[in-house]
Amino acid sequence: MEASFVRKTLLSVAVFWSCLLFGQQDRAIGTLETFESPYKNVRALVVGISEYASDAIADLNYADDDARSISDFLSSPIGWAIDSNMVVFLPDEEATRARIKLELNNLYQQSQPNDLVIIYFAGHGDVAEKHGENEGYLLAHDASGPSDYSIDGAVPVKFLEKAVTDMAQKQVKVFVITDACRSGKIVTEKGASQTLTALSINWQNVMKLVSSQADQLSKEGRQWGNGHGAFTYFLLEGLSGLADGAVGPSDEKINLIELYNYVMMEVNAETGGTQIPSFSGNAAAHISYVNPEAKALALEQKEKGTIPTLFALRAGANSNPYNLDSLQFQLLEDFKSSLEEKKFIEPEQDNAYTYFKELSATGIPSDLNS
Repeated sequence: MEASFVRKTLLSVAVFWSCLLFGQQDRAIGTLETFESPYKNVRALVVGISEYASDAIADLNYADDDARSISDFLSSPIGWAIDSNMVVFLPDEEATRARIKLELNNLYQQSQPNDLVIIYFAGHGDVAEKHGENEGYLLAHDASGPSDYSIDGAVPVKFLEKAVTDMAQKQVKVFVITDACRSGKIVTEKGASQTLTALSINWQNVMKLVSSQADQLSKEGRQWGNGHGAFTYFLLEGLSGLADGAVGPSDEKINLIELYNYVMMEVNAETGGTQIPSFSGNAAAHISYVNPEAKALALEQKEKGTIPTLFALRAGANSNPYNLDSLQFQLLEDFKSSLEEKKFIEPEQDNAYTYFKELSATGIPSDLNS
């Protein structure tokens, strides 16, 4: 009886909030000064896989959310403001091996000298024996489980290496970011270690950030931005401008070593030294300019632990018509997702009822009382 009452109440509340928050179209969010890129064009392939088709592969909790936040950052007017046509976002079932390979080929065909290509992957990594050697793979959504990945559903790390080094030979700047092999969810411990080793090796003229050392696993949890990997959470902080000055004086620019140093120090501190990212490539390579206003906003949000939501809030002019703060916005999104997934009162701490209580405790925006 009580569970039924809670379900009915939550469904009523969901309709109420949806009508109030997203039925209005006359309150746009302001935008900041457009991001200035040091590159001719910026293109990105962003992949995040939490749900795998095979029952033999454990699902992850936040890989898709991490990738979505990266995509939001790249296209947000207070992020890099890249045209949405230049950012390919592949979450979960969209991230098949065939699609990932197709988009890598498209990046090669479309990119020109002095363009920047960003490739981000969050998901599982594993190895399979091939011709007597262990070969590392990034597992796509359609991977069939520990088997011969060369046949089905996985992208060889060597394939990715060739794809990006071919781009680099065209004088395209390439930045590869991987947040793979997550704690408690690995396919095989040996596979995770060897995949991270393969990803950490220097690739000619390619910048790389890897989420952890070969003998470590990447952490994810709700303590980081209400549900993110630690590495990607602090990567977003760094890209927001907080990495400026991490090495040397602040100059409203971010280079690779500054970004790495910021992320490494934060992740190392947050995980008690159990996860330390790595990098390779030209340490002085210019990643981006810094928007001072966006950096100031990021500093404000850092104290709340809600930086990933900052970019989602500003991704569209009417996405937040009642000006919820970033924590309220994230709680509302979690509440709506839980309703869609019919997680009304379970599992513990990840259900619609819990999110509704937390949202209510933040105070109802004054506009909703009018």
